[in-house]
Amino acid sequence: MSGFKAREATLQNLFDSGDYDQFVIPHYQRSYVWGQDELENFWNDFIERKEVGQLYLLGSVIVSRTKQKRSFGVVDGQQRLITSSVFITALKDVWSEKFGRDEEYFSLERFIKKKVLGSNNAIFKIDVAGSLKQCYIDMIISGSIKKEYKNEDQKNLHRAYDYFKDKLRDSYDANKANDNQRKKLLLQKLENLLDTNLVLVILDDEDDAYEVFEGFNARGVDLSISDLFKNLFLQKIKGTEEEKARALEEWDNIIQIVTELRIPKFTINTFIRYYWIRNHSFIGERQLYKKIKKETKNYRELLSDMYQIAESLRVLFNGSPYEIRDFLGHPEAKAEYAKSISDSLRALRVMNTQSYMVWLMSIAAKRNKEFISLKMFARSLGQIERFSFRYFVVSKLPANRVEKMYAKFSNELFKLSDTRDKQRIATLLDKELLNRIEQDKLLPPREQFIADFGLLCLKSNNKNLVRYILTQIENQLSSGEKGVTQEVVTIEHIMPQRLNKGWNISQTDHKNCVNMLGNLTILKGALNSSASNKAINEKIRHFKDSDLKMNGDLVDLINKKSDWGKDEIIERQNAFAEASDGIWSVDKR
Repeated sequence: MSGFKAREATLQNLFDSGDYDQFVIPHYQRSYVWGQDELENFWNDFIERKEVGQLYLLGSVIVSRTKQKRSFGVVDGQQRLITSSVFITALKDVWSEKFGRDEEYFSLERFIKKKVLGSNNAIFKIDVAGSLKQCYIDMIISGSIKKEYKNEDQKNLHRAYDYFKDKLRDSYDANKANDNQRKKLLLQKLENLLDTNLVLVILDDEDDAYEVFEGFNARGVDLSISDLFKNLFLQKIKGTEEEKARALEEWDNIIQIVTELRIPKFTINTFIRYYWIRNHSFIGERQLYKKIKKETKNYRELLSDMYQIAESLRVLFNGSPYEIRDFLGHPEAKAEYAKSISDSLRALRVMNTQSYMVWLMSIAAKRNKEFISLKMFARSLGQIERFSFRYFVVSKLPANRVEKMYAKFSNELFKLSDTRDKQRIATLLDKELLNRIEQDKLLPPREQFIADFGLLCLKSNNKNLVRYILTQIENQLSSGEKGVTQEVVTIEHIMPQRLNKGWNISQTDHKNCVNMLGNLTILKGALNSSASNKAINEKIRHFKDSDLKMNGDLVDLINKKSDWGKDEIIERQNAFAEASDGIWSVDKR
């Protein structure tokens, strides 16, 4: 790192000090996005200050030096700085509304013009860019925001301004004292905000921002690292304002797509890293920023390609089987292959793993039918689904080794770009993936899998995963004759989550066994709550009414044992484990 300085400061210091003429929020920073929740927290923590004597910390404001001596580019903290300006402006306007333009009002106005607006009306202390700029100017100078502003960031600014005006009016109305006391109340709120502590981090080089972000995040300060990547991509893209706006829109679309994928722990940072390591050397997130900056020559192409990959993921995860088939360039192929792809991706999503996304992003880049057949794609993805279940869900093994394996595989796949490589791609998908899993000794032995499965216990917040496992087992037990799907079943605890007098089991055994798979079943339609808590001799008739093979076997076991407790649950789970070895066999065709 070339260097940075971190110092304690207050918001007053930022506005007042001659060391800082201007804080510039670049056009490539995200727009003003704060809503009701953030504004309420800001009001309660920094303006209302209900806890007397508590240290109130606004967080870290990270800026980088610019060519102008006392001008700084804002890397992180723009939302808080803009919100502070909005509050001060709202206070001035409520003051005018309640007390008229008296001496204190003009003092406030002078403060805003000098400290918020800047040294003159042409230079803002906090300078925003893009579509927000004119809206911000109107608010600071005239205290009004035109209704015709349509952009979401402009609307958010308007809402923030109205929110603070309403809160200040409420404070005024709630205070039944004379005007002098009411003035003191409003001035105290301003003083509270200006006295709020923060950590000002000044970077000599914006390239070092990522490492600073990492350092603060390690200490529990949640900074928006993804904004740093956004800054890098969009700052480097040259062209007209329209072209830059289009790039910004692409970035925002990528963020939205990644969020809507709803893959646990798959953040925009993970997306960027996986995008990168699929055709570059394997690196961690910490080294990613400098690597991308060092090795990228055309940021416009990089962003566009990232968007295309994100869009491919959107269709694969959220599209119908027919949309998936058409998108992959196989409109004539059987829809069953596309449905298999959709089912496998849905299964992987509930397994709380994302390592396979490196592989999937490489496949998405070669979606043309000239490279990969739909059948081959579905078969290979099925292998990954079954491997992930054994490795992550059942044996709970670490992700880093698998991630490296997928990255190596993807690197080789990326290099195959000619239609003459079609056979090599087919071999990679059909045989090489399984070979590498075996060569790297990633697949837990059968004995370990069965033993781990016998101990598998899933909490109630994993309902989708439970449905997935039990429907797979049911379809295996019934030889797929009835083909039950996850959408039509509900989960039922055989021994209920809350015990009543009809159950003769210790609290310890109940706690250890209640969420084991052996104590869970599925039904087409839910039992009502009173039936769910019945003793097993009363509850069994509901299972007898079920046409699922799993429940027929359950009834036989209950009748055989004349009881339902720890031993019966373990016996049933062990039977599931034996069946599951075949269901989730990685080399199954």
